[in-house]
Amino acid sequence: MNEWGTRSIWYVTCSGTTICTIANGSIVRRSKAAELARSPNDPGRLGFFGITGTVLSIPGGLGKRFFEFFYNTQTPTPSKDMRQDCDSGNYTAEKCIYTVPVDNDEDLYISQIRCYGGCSGIKFGQFLCINHALYEDGITIEIKSDNEITELPIIRTTEDFKNYFSFPYPGTAFRIDVQAGADQMIATFAPQLSFVIRKGGTYGVGNDDYIKIKITDDIDSGLSQLECIAEGFRQD
Repeated sequence: MNEWGTRSIWYVTCSGTTICTIANGSIVRRSKAAELARSPNDPGRLGFFGITGTVLSIPGGLGKRFFEFFYNTQTPTPSKDMRQDCDSGNYTAEKCIYTVPVDNDEDLYISQIRCYGGCSGIKFGQFLCINHALYEDGITIEIKSDNEITELPIIRTTEDFKNYFSFPYPGTAFRIDVQAGADQMIATFAPQLSFVIRKGGTYGVGNDDYIKIKITDDIDSGLSQLECIAEGFRQD
C-alpha cells in the first residue's frame, strides 16, 4: 500500500515529426514512508491518509541502546586515548584513525557523538591546553551514512568544538568546567534526527558505513584526556 504510483509498465507513443529519446532506461519502484497527511505524490490514493488506526510510540528496551567508544586499530591493543603524535612524520592509520565498530546484524542509529577532554588551563584561541592551534588538518570527522559521505568542519582550536561541532544547540552542547588542578571540556554533536550506520555488508564487502575521527597533528602531550563516544540504538 505504500508504493509510489500503481503502474509497473510504461508506454510512450510518438506521432507526427516528434522524436522520442529515452532519458532513463528503467523506473525503480521504491517504498515510501508511511504518512500522517494526504499524499500529493500518489494519484492512486490521493486524499487518503497514508496510515490508518491508532499510532503508539512505545519505548524500546535498554538492551537496544548502545554506548561505544571510538577506538583506533593499533596493535596489539586498540586504544580510545586520542592523545597521539600524528603529525605528517608519525601518522599511521592504525594509530591515528578512530572508529566505532559496525554491527554485522543490526543497523546503528546514532543519536549523538560526544567528545571530552581534560587538562590544566583550557583556553580559546588554542587547542584546549596546547598553547597554539593545531596545524595541518587538525581533527577531522567523516561520516558515511546510508552510503553517503559527510565531512564535518575541521577542528583546530577549542572554540571549533563550540562553533563547528556542538550542534544543534551550542549553548547546551558545549561546556567548559574550570577548577584548580584540572579543567574539563565536553562537546556534543547531536543532530535533531539520528543518522544510520547500516549493518555490515549492506553495500557489499569493504563498502560499509562508518564514522571516522582522524588525528593529524601531535597532541600526545599537554593534555590529560581526550576521548570520544557514540550513543544511539540498534534496530533490525
